[in-house]
Amino acid sequence: SLKNSDSMMALRRALRCSKAYSTVSQVMGLPQQMSAETIATIKATGPVVAPHAVDITKLFYSKILGENPSLFSIFNRANIESGTQPRTLADSIVAYATHIDKLEALVGFTGSPVDVIVQKHCGLDVTPDQYVIVHKYLMAAVGEVLGDAVTPEIGGAWSEAVLFLAKVCIEAEEAAKAAAKLRSGGWAGYQPAKLVGIDLVADSIKCFTFAPTASGGASIDFTPGQFLSIRVDLNGDGLTAPRHYTLTNAPGEATLQCSVKRVDGGAVSTYMHDHLKVGDTVDLAPPFGCFVPRGAERQAVLLSGGIGVTPMLNMANTFGKDKVALVAHVDASPSAHAFAGAFGAFPTFFKYESESGHVDADVFVKEIAAKTGTSLAMNDFYLCGSPSFMNTFTAALKTAGAQNLYSETFKGHPEMYLNRRQ
Repeated sequence: SLKNSDSMMALRRALRCSKAYSTVSQVMGLPQQMSAETIATIKATGPVVAPHAVDITKLFYSKILGENPSLFSIFNRANIESGTQPRTLADSIVAYATHIDKLEALVGFTGSPVDVIVQKHCGLDVTPDQYVIVHKYLMAAVGEVLGDAVTPEIGGAWSEAVLFLAKVCIEAEEAAKAAAKLRSGGWAGYQPAKLVGIDLVADSIKCFTFAPTASGGASIDFTPGQFLSIRVDLNGDGLTAPRHYTLTNAPGEATLQCSVKRVDGGAVSTYMHDHLKVGDTVDLAPPFGCFVPRGAERQAVLLSGGIGVTPMLNMANTFGKDKVALVAHVDASPSAHAFAGAFGAFPTFFKYESESGHVDADVFVKEIAAKTGTSLAMNDFYLCGSPSFMNTFTAALKTAGAQNLYSETFKGHPEMYLNRRQ
């Protein structure tokens, strides 16, 4: 069971050592709590900062990367140039300020907004010292954009709030990294792995199988739904940020497998499709991620679009036939649908635009309700797909009465959503 899995036992061992991670933040001089004055100031000034948040984050990325280009090794250049990452960070700042007096909405549970960020940071192997650099440039950007409006009192409060969030993230990330190392076949940081297999599993989707050197051939444990982080050096300068791909093999095998869709303009996916060959070596971080099965009190509906099918493989097998009410999927065509045959033991509902034309989300959700034969409020929904797919189907499910939604969007970095569990 999940409760007694190697992953959970490793996490418990890591959490028993949590004082060590608190010591890291204390040695760095990070605030262990925020003052009442800081909380009140952030609450009062948050609405003033919010309209300028994107300007602040755009300037932040321009300055920090212009003066520290080595950080392109963790920041996705395409996401920054497209404006996706500045908007995401801006949303996170606004969410943090809005809930500064009620942080339980952002942290402390699986899949929380902070947990999503922490897991991605672990996959990128973000280090505590990098938080200090981020604080420096973020506060400079706040001061430059807002000017004289940032009094010493206001600037001090925002500085303390940013450093406190750094403390929360550092402690959570150090604990998660320790748990990953303690798992069967686990390791720390980026380690070499040999590519031992490549298979075409659908149109423009290849499955890559790796044998991590650090695991020594041992069975590798991870939680179903987690992702693998891959680092390749496209230009020989070490400045290509890692990419995250959901694991599609079962836990407990000696190899790790992920499936990658070739994306137009996607530097890493194109490189992997066109240049990687069996026998090559890439660097892998251990598995992380929090889009994982929750409690199994209700039956689950697994709903995916396109390459979003990948986490549903292990989700379905973890829940088992009795707990999966339906596996539903939308794709361009049958030939574009990866792993369609892997769900033969479960009730399925697949729709393809090549056969049905545009798939209307509201109609599709009504058909899901008819096929499950129960009120949508009686099921847990796990959603994964592109941003447009997620937005459309989340709205349709809510309108139809679904209450328990868990989701992962396959694009860019995580936003500090408040609706991660909806």
